[in-house]
Amino acid sequence: MTTFLVLGEDFYNFMSGIFGTYDIRGLDGLEINTGFAKKLGFAFGDYLLKQNARRVIVGHDSRVNSQAYGLNLADGLIESGLDVTFIGLTSTPMLNYLSANLDFCAGAMVTASHLSAKYNGFKLCGKNANAIGCDSGLKEIERIYYQEPIRIGNKPGKLDHVSYIKNYLEFMQNYLANASNLAIGVDSGHGSIYPEIVGLLDGKCRFIGINNEPNGDFSLRPSNPLDKGALDELSKMIVDLRLDFGAGFDGDGDRIIIIDELGRMVDPDILTAIIAVRLLNTPSHEGGKVFYDLRSSKVVPELINNAGGLAQKCKVGHSFIKNTMQSESGLFAGEMSGHYYYQDLYNTDNALRTLVEVINIVSDLKNGNSTLGKLVDEYKKYSTSQEINFAVNDVHNIIARLESQYNDGLIEKLDGLTINYPNWWFNARPSQTEPMLRLRLEAYDSHSLSLKLSELENIITNS
Repeated sequence: MTTFLVLGEDFYNFMSGIFGTYDIRGLDGLEINTGFAKKLGFAFGDYLLKQNARRVIVGHDSRVNSQAYGLNLADGLIESGLDVTFIGLTSTPMLNYLSANLDFCAGAMVTASHLSAKYNGFKLCGKNANAIGCDSGLKEIERIYYQEPIRIGNKPGKLDHVSYIKNYLEFMQNYLANASNLAIGVDSGHGSIYPEIVGLLDGKCRFIGINNEPNGDFSLRPSNPLDKGALDELSKMIVDLRLDFGAGFDGDGDRIIIIDELGRMVDPDILTAIIAVRLLNTPSHEGGKVFYDLRSSKVVPELINNAGGLAQKCKVGHSFIKNTMQSESGLFAGEMSGHYYYQDLYNTDNALRTLVEVINIVSDLKNGNSTLGKLVDEYKKYSTSQEINFAVNDVHNIIARLESQYNDGLIEKLDGLTINYPNWWFNARPSQTEPMLRLRLEAYDSHSLSLKLSELENIITNS
């Protein structure tokens, strides 16, 4: 017989809006707390039991309360009748890989990803590490959380504490070619990935790590490597020590930002093209389908297609991309946020694998008396803005005005609004988490870019 438990109203304080498009995030200690974590375990458990799932893998990042929340979540899953394997401190990519490779029915990672230390949250996946987002199960879990009584099964599951990092690193080293000619810098951002980097690179190349200690308050370096100034220390070290390149990671180790030998950030869309071309030049990957962030430079699909691949635009967001990769047999995908996805890693994003790919590329370049910076300069044909954020009251009204103003261009609505002209294009889309409009544009020269940016800014700020 199954019993039911209905929790008091205190569980519903502060809860609105934390079940998002891609995952679950909220203020640590308020929206995300031990009570929430345990009840989420019950809700996730109920969702999984309806699919006859039995085994779940759980891990956490380096945030102050993540371990506790992981154990609370595990308690809820176990009391629901599921068996839980708890792997402790890990990166999100490692958990995703293990979830699929070891045939778990589902996985849960306690993390707020690249957000600051005042947040925490959860990323959930199903069988084969399939992302659970708003269009693939997360809304149902949210409904169970708020609307259904908690089910406590007759027979609780069991809890195992296991480390699989050795298995993961042995697999990842299969992709690493000879890197003994390289010297690289690594900024782990006090997140959870540094043990994996040491295990992968120790003895393979010369590397210098900074911000290594897992430290969940992120007081010395922001969790997001794309934050202004976040990788300044890494850039300076690369130039001062004449390193071949550097890599900066976020808090849960799924984002990677590459810095070239001149201390410059490699734009993530350009890195998408660089990696895609290498993969497509591998005989087993010829003609593969590569998905690229719709905010990417036009040079990205040009390079993919020239390398014999099939370039295809995709929406922003890991749950969308993972599920699209699976349904359409994609070879590789890249996002402007620094996420890179691999078919042979169960269509998941993996920053450590991306580091391996960049190491292999830069090693080959160095053997040919070239550098990463020279290759990047060769690929950057057009003038492109960064993504610019505008705090606005009515995002959708502004997007409608932009569509009306530029209705003579080629209009796309894959994600927000993209309007294409022969010599320039722009994308405007609402933020999924804030009252913001995000704008990115590209033109064939810097003068045209400046003029069009001023034009768009005037429309947005005066709407």
